Amino acid sequence: MNVKNPRLAYREAAVRSANSVELVIMLYDMLIEDIRGAIDALRENNVEKRGEELKHGMLVLQQLQGSLDLEQGGEAAVGLERFYTIVRGKLMEAHLKSSLELMGEQIRLLLEVRDTWREAARKSEAQREDRPATVPLPVEPEFIAANSWSA
Repeated sequence: MNVKNPRLAYREAAVRSANSVELVIMLYDMLIEDIRGAIDALRENNVEKRGEELKHGMLVLQQLQGSLDLEQGGEAAVGLERFYTIVRGKLMEAHLKSSLELMGEQIRLLLEVRDTWREAARKSEAQREDRPATVPLPVEPEFIAANSWSA
């Protein structure tokens, strides 16, 4: 744990205590934060910062996509695979075109999907109160902790 940076230490603790759905939600939050950072950089005409933010966002997308179980996840996993591929393409297009609109649209779509994950987390929590369950984590906690950027 990072004692020198209290914000990072708090985030590391949150990651280590999170279940698999909570980790996915954290990744969505990171990705949305990265895109918002890219939008700010675009408004500031800071091409380097915009590139860094989007590069980190692509790493987060890669982590989300890599955590999918296409064999057991059924149509939901296949749909998320397509969704992540489309978001990646649109973010690259937004970067090349310097498009605030395309970046904003990706945030809107990601927020919708993140809210669906949040609802799943609420339902899962309600069920977990009735019976304990163990679920393998789709994301290594170290990835989230190590890739958490603070502005």
